[in-house]
Amino acid sequence: MTINFNDILQESLLSIQNASNSPYGFVGLPSGLKDLDKAICGFDNSDLIVVGARPAMGKTGFLLTLAINMVEREIPVLFYSLEMSNLQIVNRMLSNITGIEGNKLSSGRMSEEEWENIIKVGKEMGKFPLYLTDKCDWKIENFCKKVREDVEETGAKIIFIDYLQLFSTRERLQNRYEEVALCTRELKLLARELNLPVIVASQLNRNVENRTTGIFREKMPQMFDLRDSGTICDDANVVMLLYRPEYYTRSSEDENGNDIRGLAEVIIAKNHMGREDTIRLKFSPETGKFEDWEPYEPEIPFLNRPNYEETLDNFDSLSSPF
Repeated sequence: MTINFNDILQESLLSIQNASNSPYGFVGLPSGLKDLDKAICGFDNSDLIVVGARPAMGKTGFLLTLAINMVEREIPVLFYSLEMSNLQIVNRMLSNITGIEGNKLSSGRMSEEEWENIIKVGKEMGKFPLYLTDKCDWKIENFCKKVREDVEETGAKIIFIDYLQLFSTRERLQNRYEEVALCTRELKLLARELNLPVIVASQLNRNVENRTTGIFREKMPQMFDLRDSGTICDDANVVMLLYRPEYYTRSSEDENGNDIRGLAEVIIAKNHMGREDTIRLKFSPETGKFEDWEPYEPEIPFLNRPNYEETLDNFDSLSSPF
């Protein structure tokens, strides 16, 4: 369907006004991580966001941290786990929120105080608008059909998928490269159709481990490290790569003597609506939680911000918020 340019322009101007009025300073869904939100302005509707990482970098923990931050803000979330069961996902979330190590939850060996904390947090988590699925047909065509049904049923505003390389296709293709290319294309079209952000985790090639350039950050991932398909980069609106220098260097300091204990970097390798950047976060391997590297300090809101309540009927109704 062809749409008049002026109609789209009006929608664009209204979106800018909504961003001006938003408490977050953008119209996308907030990640809950201050510096990440500054860089990408939240997660926009219809975007495909890829989070790439090697094992032990925390990609599932990163997705769960984002999902928790959203449901705590009463944003309905659909989370599809192809790798872990729903029970494992909930246990990971309990560890993330309570700060109790995952092995304690698995063994049940906790102090009285930790048990009380678990019960208290569990009651709050029961109110989360979170919907989990670990059992469905992982052929991409059937999966997309289920997502459409789930979104209609739950009213979800964002979709998380862990992870891309576990999908298959009904159609027999020549190689794995073509299969993954079809999967990313289907997910991109799904995001556009539902007008929701879709965040999918992706593996990286082993080439990352084999790099021995002799420089401190030789294992830092690049977009070409995304496994099985170069079309992942093409289809994604945003590509984020996770990197933990402490894991590879086995050192508590970087080449300049800076403390890197618990440091995780989110490398924004592609950002179609903003800048490419590297965000520093704090990561706990014991709980899988990602947090702002520096303590969060809310920004001072703009003063005398107007309250736009009327729909833009023409350009005359558009005015500066200052």
